[in-house]
Amino acid sequence: MPDYVGALDATNGLSGIRVGVPREYFIPAPSVQPEVAEAVRAAIEVMHSLGAQVHEVSLPHTDDGLPVYYLIAPAEASANLARYDGVRYGSALEERSEAMWETIAGRAARALAARSSDGSCWGHMRSAPGYYDAYYLKAQQVRTLIQADFDARSARWT
Repeated sequence: MPDYVGALDATNGLSGIRVGVPREYFIPAPSVQPEVAEAVRAAIEVMHSLGAQVHEVSLPHTDDGLPVYYLIAPAEASANLARYDGVRYGSALEERSEAMWETIAGRAARALAARSSDGSCWGHMRSAPGYYDAYYLKAQQVRTLIQADFDARSARWT
């Protein structure tokens, strides 16, 4: 990563620094609260007054970010939390069950909070066979488009 702080010069302020401001980030309420938009715009004005070059840019796949997050994050959490089955990680149960799966389910239920467990179940379902191509793979492809938006904008700045 570039040394942003090191690039600042006390005598030149932000002269020579370029700032890209995505227009899609300033959509009307309720998505962006007016107070938040006002505070961000004020910070942008301060950067401009200190010599930064401020440019409006477009990140066309911004609207897809939240749905992609809600598909990918639980699936990845599910994969990461799957190891906490209580056999290798987590706490052991005091009581024992003759059925292996009941023991593992009991340990996992105690190890994970209800919210984590729910998210893990949803994430596992979305990345399961039959749903993988329809949801998880498509979400990864859109995530790649979102990343490409950022890469294309930042390539202009280097």
